[in-house]
Amino acid sequence: KKLYPLIKPNQIIREHKELLAFLKNHPEIKIIFAFRAGLILQKSVISNIKCINTHYATLPDFAGLGAISKALKMKSYKQNATVHEMETTIDSGKTLFTEPYMLDPNKPYWLNELNAAFAGVCALKNYIEENNLLEKIE
Repeated sequence: KKLYPLIKPNQIIREHKELLAFLKNHPEIKIIFAFRAGLILQKSVISNIKCINTHYATLPDFAGLGAISKALKMKSYKQNATVHEMETTIDSGKTLFTEPYMLDPNKPYWLNELNAAFAGVCALKNYIEENNLLEKIE
């Protein structure tokens, strides 16, 4: 079983054409786990490969960039890192798993962001394990 991080040396794949080129060279890939991807996938990818993203905040209320900042400004401290199917619009796919956590307005922003990231890692790990996804890749 091989796992391929979607990176090139010293650079994350940020453009759809780079992803298409990578996938063309690796037709064996059946699932993509994105983590704070910032990449909107086109239908040509989503229709052929299962694409799962981890977002740091509750969806759909805090979709998109700057979710933690928005949640803090709105005093929405109870949040969920959200694992969801990827669609052609950002953070709009079906929710698959959530991991609750709390933001703390009395702590620095970076610490809230770190807490959200930790919840995101836990959410993705738990989703993968509970659904035996690594075993299903083979």
